[in-house]
Amino acid sequence: MSARRWNSQLGARFEHAREALGVQPGASASEIKAAYRRMIARFPPDRDAERFGAIRAAYELLADPIDAAEHLLVTPIPFVDPFEFPEIPKLGALTRRVLEDAIGRLPAELIGGFDDE
Repeated sequence: MSARRWNSQLGARFEHAREALGVQPGASASEIKAAYRRMIARFPPDRDAERFGAIRAAYELLADPIDAAEHLLVTPIPFVDPFEFPEIPKLGALTRRVLEDAIGRLPAELIGGFDDE
């Protein structure tokens, strides 16, 4: 992953975290903590576990951004086979066949191109 893309994704995570807690960019640690407490009082885990989890994750990210950024940096990115599309299995198989056919013909086309000159 390029540094620009990683920075963009990290920035989006921080923006999402600020929105989840309702704080502005540059909020102080005490403002973040107060917003976190307000949000967990409003959305306790027994009423909305999913929302509570998002609020907690947002707080952890904003409370210690250096630690959070380091964690995000070393979190492994899962390998995704570019030829596999679980949502569209026929497209994945077609893409594989088309590319394998094109790659299989490539050397012959290159050699043929030099012989014509």
